[in-house]
Amino acid sequence: MVSNSADRTGQVALQALLGVGRALRAGDLPPLLAAVASALRRTSGFETVVINLHRPAWDDFEVVVVEGSAEARSALLGTTSGWREWGPLLHERFNQGGAYLIPAGSIDWERDGAISFVPDIAPSQDPDAWDAEDALMVPLRTSGGDLLGIVSIDEPVDGSRPDGPALELIAMVCDHAAAAIEHAQATAAARRHTAAVGHLLRVSAQVSAGQSAREVLTAVCGGISEALGFGKVMVLQPEGEEGIVTPQASVGWDVPALAALPRLRLDAIARLFEPELMQEGCALLELNEALARLPEFPHEIYPSTNNGRGPLAWERHWLLVPLHDRAGLLRGFIWADEPADLLIPTAERLQALRAFANQAATAIESAQQLAEMRHLAEHDPLTGLRNRRGFRAGLDTGIAASATLSLLVCDLDKFKRVNDSLGHDAGDRVLERFSALLRECTRSSDVPTRLGGEEFAVVLPDAGGEEAMAVAERLRRSVQDCFAGHPVPVSVSVGIATTGVAPRSSTGLMRAANRALYAAKHLGRDRCIAYDSQTLELLDAVRDNDDERDQLSVAVQPRRTSLPVP
Repeated sequence: MVSNSADRTGQVALQALLGVGRALRAGDLPPLLAAVASALRRTSGFETVVINLHRPAWDDFEVVVVEGSAEARSALLGTTSGWREWGPLLHERFNQGGAYLIPAGSIDWERDGAISFVPDIAPSQDPDAWDAEDALMVPLRTSGGDLLGIVSIDEPVDGSRPDGPALELIAMVCDHAAAAIEHAQATAAARRHTAAVGHLLRVSAQVSAGQSAREVLTAVCGGISEALGFGKVMVLQPEGEEGIVTPQASVGWDVPALAALPRLRLDAIARLFEPELMQEGCALLELNEALARLPEFPHEIYPSTNNGRGPLAWERHWLLVPLHDRAGLLRGFIWADEPADLLIPTAERLQALRAFANQAATAIESAQQLAEMRHLAEHDPLTGLRNRRGFRAGLDTGIAASATLSLLVCDLDKFKRVNDSLGHDAGDRVLERFSALLRECTRSSDVPTRLGGEEFAVVLPDAGGEEAMAVAERLRRSVQDCFAGHPVPVSVSVGIATTGVAPRSSTGLMRAANRALYAAKHLGRDRCIAYDSQTLELLDAVRDNDDERDQLSVAVQPRRTSLPVP
């Protein structure tokens, strides 16, 4: 037969647990912890309930809820303590059915350095009375036995120490509370995972939409930062012949910090991607281990500022994710740092990071393929020079961007003789050698182009007439030297047009350069002529007179007659 008192206690416990359930459905941890503390206070018959929540990033416990007196709340809320203080309190000698009842005199509170609140309770001669230095602790554990926190209970309403059944009831309510807290934390992790998937889908859509690699990589960095909680993220790829890695996209880094990054080759970083170091496709290493594998790496590299302590805490770790192409070649890596929760990422978090990295690798490979296709479309396959495609638009852009610009139009003289005498293969070799000379005789900022056949052009940004003539003459002499002794003579004629002298448009500049080239051909080839309207008009007049004289000479020649054959 159950007593009325026991029945009332059961009803109170049920109502309290229902309150915990309602708070659990809300999904947020702070209201849930407040409901847990309220439920424990109502079911335990104690005035003060304190929840010390475990902080994995610091390997300590923080007082997050104080249900009871204002004095206790003022003394305890927000304080932290470590396992050194809690270990002696949760000794098995105090364990009574999952609750730890610590009688007065069992612990030297001052010596052990524990932060405590001693209520004002008058001494009593009753051996069952609650002493001011009595303590009641209940650990909150996950289903796997990990410690979530510790509940501290004080000031019984009836002034007595709880008996066995009361301690069992308190432990039961705490077990349910621990399950609710674990569920809430798992729900929060699930929300973060859902958010990460959402970000990942958006990044994937950007890849599918054909956005540029830099846009996609920036989106990848933003997704990792927002969805996975890293304050600093960057994508690095090698540049130049030395393969020095440089940032291609970043989030959370300021310009001076990016500029201060040390120069390191990708093949050196690849040492951190050995199979034994990888976790879920990511390299997660302690700082000393990473630097030991990179002896040439400067130790003053940016150190993490969001560091914790303890076995689960992030403490200046390195987290790098390699980016491989479909052939398995290393093309770069993602560097993630400054985790907001100060924790070493879980396996699930590393998996999500790997998924983001896969999108980055896809974007890089797609951009490279697109660049190759664009290169093939815009460059001549024989000479490797730019082709006529987009030449006029590029010339207009160069004119708009330069105060002075010159254009060379080059034509190999009587090139048909090379093909007719030696064959088209020999002609192709001449074109290839001439293209190499074009590159050697011009600056890196100049744009040599094959317009078609044996006709070429060179755009010279920020070059006046004298500079353009010097380049043209250097090219002409180089052709003479290079093809000296060639079975068929090879020379070049060059027409030069400069803005300010010729019209300032692609059409006008081309027309002027072609007029100058035509004059060079007419004057005997193997020469360079700069466009000047008056000079070329005079040449045109002389040419026209010569043409008329030639025609007249042909007209007055005696007509040959045919004699009959006897």
